[in-house]
Amino acid sequence: MRHERALRYTANQIAEMIKPPIFEYQKVPLPFGLSSPGHDRRETCDLIFPTTLDSASVLDIGSALGAVSFEAEKRGAARVVGLEPRASRFQASIILKEILCSEVEFKRNTLNEFLLQESVSGATSRRFDYVLLLNVIHHLEYPISSLIDCARLAKAKFIIEFPTLDDPIFAGVPPMLAIDLNKLALIGVSTRAADQTFVFTQLALERILLDHHKIFSKALFTPSPMQSGRVIGVFER
Repeated sequence: MRHERALRYTANQIAEMIKPPIFEYQKVPLPFGLSSPGHDRRETCDLIFPTTLDSASVLDIGSALGAVSFEAEKRGAARVVGLEPRASRFQASIILKEILCSEVEFKRNTLNEFLLQESVSGATSRRFDYVLLLNVIHHLEYPISSLIDCARLAKAKFIIEFPTLDDPIFAGVPPMLAIDLNKLALIGVSTRAADQTFVFTQLALERILLDHHKIFSKALFTPSPMQSGRVIGVFER
């Protein structure tokens, strides 16, 4: 069904549809060997997802163009919700959804807006097997409260991709010093000029979620394939 719907567009039509500059952030594979330009997130998906998601539910906070959301659906997730407040990226995700005949539920919401909608609809107890917060935390005004909100939505795993003290955009710590400081439970205050608010070390996030709030029982960290200075943390109950 999905394949047949996707083929209503020719290769030339799809190429024209993804020409606008809103398709700039994530590489999304499309029919006829085409794709949107941007970062290829497939290696990240291989790190955070099993081969099959076996009818799991996934909440992708800051879903951008939907690359990770579409991959979760491809791997068998029964329900995928993507939250993207930026108008241009949300618009791009809707176009890509049409091309792919996807059933991902994209919402132009922040996390707080989504939680409010869930509360109004009486779905406050609804949780997701996987909750993703990929390359978002360093843009948040109040990251710790958002972390707790995200963590409480996760039935099984909360997955966060985040910049550390040696992130080249943060540039707040000399490289050799950052190696040692990253071993401590620290939060770095970044600058709006770099489009960042705060950066975290692995141990800082572990302390917040495992020690202070005791939401998860374990955490596994691995370098992000996206760029140096970024890490993926997988928190499990």
